[in-house]
Amino acid sequence: MADLLPNPGVHSFRPGCEITIWHRTGAGGPQFMYKITSLTEALVHASMGENTTVTVSKGLYDPAGEFQITLPDKPIELRISDEAGERITKRDSLYGFLEPMDRIEIRMNRNQLTTGDMPVVLRGFVRGIGREEAMSPDGKPIRSVVISGHDCGAAFTILQVDVITAIQEGKWPYGANLLSAWGALTRTTGGPEMNAAKLPLPQFVKLCADTVEPILDQVGLRFDVDTDFAPDNEEVSPMSLPSFEGPMWNLMSRMVDRPWNEVFVREGPVWPEVVCRRTPWVVPRWSGDNPNENYEITAERVEALGSRMRQIDMEEVIELRAHRDDSEVVTVVMVRSAAAHPFENQFALTLQDAPIDNPNNSPSMFGWRAAQMESMLSSNGAPQGNPEVRFIELNKSLNTFLIQRREWLKAMWSRNADLEQGSLQIRGRSTIHVGDYIHVRRGMGSGVDWVAYVVRVTHQYMPFNKYITTLEYIRSTQYLRRSAADNPWDTER
Repeated sequence: MADLLPNPGVHSFRPGCEITIWHRTGAGGPQFMYKITSLTEALVHASMGENTTVTVSKGLYDPAGEFQITLPDKPIELRISDEAGERITKRDSLYGFLEPMDRIEIRMNRNQLTTGDMPVVLRGFVRGIGREEAMSPDGKPIRSVVISGHDCGAAFTILQVDVITAIQEGKWPYGANLLSAWGALTRTTGGPEMNAAKLPLPQFVKLCADTVEPILDQVGLRFDVDTDFAPDNEEVSPMSLPSFEGPMWNLMSRMVDRPWNEVFVREGPVWPEVVCRRTPWVVPRWSGDNPNENYEITAERVEALGSRMRQIDMEEVIELRAHRDDSEVVTVVMVRSAAAHPFENQFALTLQDAPIDNPNNSPSMFGWRAAQMESMLSSNGAPQGNPEVRFIELNKSLNTFLIQRREWLKAMWSRNADLEQGSLQIRGRSTIHVGDYIHVRRGMGSGVDWVAYVVRVTHQYMPFNKYITTLEYIRSTQYLRRSAADNPWDTER
C-alpha cells in the first residue's frame, strides 16, 4: 500500500492555552501555584477537560481587560513533604483554594506544541470564584468552577483618590502622596498649600503608575511604563483637578486628554505595560490624481506614531461585519481649555471653533453638529516677566495650543461618514493587541486591501473545539479603497 501523504493544501493547527494561578496561603505567606493547560506534560498539575471555556477581552478605552474561565470541577490535592514523608494536607475543589486578588496569567497560541513560547494574553487578578452544580437530562451530574477577574489595569480602578482630602490633610492612600511627589502640594506653618507646579504628561503617567504599584507588589507584579511616543511638550496642571474624587484610572485618563492622547494597559514581553502616547490616528491620503494609490496607510506611517501594523489574510477570516453611517459626522469643532487657572487666565473660558471644510461634513446637509471638546493640558514653557506681560503671553500660548488641538480634530473627523467601524472574527491570534492597526489583504493585487484601528480584542478558547479572536475596529478604509478600485466586486475575489 502506498504511503498516505498529507495534503499540502490543508493546514492543521493545534491551539494551546495555559493558565497559571498563584495563591497566597496567608497574608505575606507562601504561595502555591496551580497550572491548567491544554497540553499533556508531566510538569503540569491538571489538564483542561472538554467542557472548559476561556474568554479574555480587552478594550482600548476600558480601564482593565477581563476574563472568565469555566473548568470541570475536579479534586485538587495540596501536598507537603517533611521528615515523615509526603502527605496530602488538603483535598478540595479548586473553588475552595482560590481567593480574590490571587495572581493569574493566561497564555494562548494558535499552533503551540510546547508551553515555552506561548504569548501572554493577560496578567492580572482573580476577582471572583463560583461553583455550579447541575444535573444533565440523562441524569449525569455536572460540576464546574467559574473564575473571573481583570488584568493589571484593575489596580487603577481599585485605588480611590480624593484630591480635596489630600490637600486638606496631606494624606494619600497607601502612604504614597501623589501631590507631594508631584511638587504640587507643600507643607507650611499654616497647613498644606497648593501651587501651580505643572508636570510633563509622561512624568504624570509614570507617577500614577508608581502610586498603584503597591497593589501589584502584593502578587509579585509590576508595571513597565511606555511613554516613548507621549507628547513631552504638554503639561498637567494641578489647578485642573482640585475637586477630583474617584478611581485613579478616571483621574489619569481624564488628564491624559483624550482624544488627542490615549492611555491603556497592554501585555508586554515581561511585565504589563502602561502605554501613554499621542493618538496614532492617520488621515487617509487623497490627492485625486491616481485613485489606485490613494487612501493608503502604511506600516511606516503608523509605526512612526508608536503603533504596530498586523497583517491578516482573508483566508484567516471567519466572519466580517462592516458598517458606516452619519452618526459621528461633525460639522463644527469647538475646543476650550480647562488647564489655566481661572483667576490667572480668562481665556480658559473661551472656545476655539471652526467648521470642517469638507463636502462629507457640510452643514447644509447635516446641519449644525458641533463637537464641544475640553482640553485638560497646556503647552509647556510658562512665560516670564511682570504679571501683565505674562498674562498676554499666556493667552497667546494657550490660543496657539487650542488651535492646534482644533485643527487635529478637524483633520481626523473630516471623513467620519466614509470611515467604517465593525468587527472581524479570525482564527486565534494572540499577538494582536488593542491600539494596533490591522492590514486586511484580500483579492487580486492590493486594490481592495484595507486598514483599520483595533479598539477591542476578545479571545475565546475551547479545548478540542476552537480558538478564535474577535477584533472590533474603527476608522477602516475599506469603503474608501473600494470606491477607488475598478470593479471591486471582482477584485476582492
